[in-house]
Amino acid sequence: EDFSGTTDANGVFTMPNRSVKGEEMLATGHEVHDNPWGLFHLAGFNALFFCDIQAYGQTDYQYIEAGAYNMAFRSGAKDSYTYDMRTTIVPGGRVTTNDLFAIKMVSDKKGYAVGAGGTILQWDGKKWSHMPSPTGQALFNLDVDPSGTLAVAVSGQGTIITCTNGKWTKKDLGDGANLLACAAPSANVILVGGERGELYRSTDGGENWDRIEAAKDAIRSIRFAGPKNGIMICDGPAAYYTTDGGETWTKSDSEFKFTVFQGWGSRPEQSATLTDCCMASETDAWACCEEGVVFRSTDGGRTWQVHTDFANFARWQPLYCIDMKPGATGWTSGSFDRFYDTVPIKRFYANGKVAVEPVTAFGASDRIYDISCVNANDGWLVGKGGLILRVQGIEYAPVVPHGLPR
Repeated sequence: EDFSGTTDANGVFTMPNRSVKGEEMLATGHEVHDNPWGLFHLAGFNALFFCDIQAYGQTDYQYIEAGAYNMAFRSGAKDSYTYDMRTTIVPGGRVTTNDLFAIKMVSDKKGYAVGAGGTILQWDGKKWSHMPSPTGQALFNLDVDPSGTLAVAVSGQGTIITCTNGKWTKKDLGDGANLLACAAPSANVILVGGERGELYRSTDGGENWDRIEAAKDAIRSIRFAGPKNGIMICDGPAAYYTTDGGETWTKSDSEFKFTVFQGWGSRPEQSATLTDCCMASETDAWACCEEGVVFRSTDGGRTWQVHTDFANFARWQPLYCIDMKPGATGWTSGSFDRFYDTVPIKRFYANGKVAVEPVTAFGASDRIYDISCVNANDGWLVGKGGLILRVQGIEYAPVVPHGLPR
């Protein structure tokens, strides 16, 4: 290691300068002085710090790039600059250490998260807290109707739990379906989907169910924009759309394929493994896949095209979750990248640009399972080991159990 130390009471650690070995000018013509990085390589190979951070019995890894300091200097910070390092270390510990598989935010003051062991968490605008759960089974998916009245989550063995008036109750379809997806397009209508293509619909809040014949493969995600317009993605890959609240579904004719670069002149097509979908409006639909490709539909799920291709012939960054808002803004994220030692969060902007924020490289934070956006500038992510992150702009912050995110 180059240097180590302990932060002061304000959480500040002063980085010591290293010698530039008497050099006064870089090969690029820039003046150089002693600094924490020392003498820069012409191509900037040594312009990156890898930081091992330990606090409250937790460990996190982050990077500090020299570029942030250069921009600060040009902005007027001539003598000193404080770099705000955001970690996933939570004072007091995480709300839970169980994996969290799904999250749904109703507003900045109300939201739910569910996960392994029947874990159910609730956000009240200030903190996350546990809710009594009627099941000990892992909860794989979650949705809340637009009014915030009805929440639904699903698990294996045909288990469905619903929440109204702050209390969760358990319901059982009785066919042993391993349920993977759910949606609540209104305060009374619920749809759930399983790994064998089972699709059920209730119009009375989950008391009674009708089997809907639509998909033939595992249903991975169901999402609606309003009470009528919805989409559903399945293994295959395949996508379906509805305009009548889920009573009937029509399969899209689009093929979810992308080209893989394997060298000059070699670009074979490959089918995507769809993982999640969302609807930003009645016409604007999105889907992501394990191969790192984002697909978009501008006609409510009838046809689909590749929007952004993060696939690489040597290394893919799997995408497991996506949530987009009107204007093509939102986030997608996925799994740990062993080449970069980070979990990337990709932020989409209305101008078509995409920014990538590396989260962390340590232990429990090596996979993000789901994301839910309050609006285009406020999103929440959950993942392995009870990870809860709040992303605002491109920055992210760990959630403090007994206070606001910071």
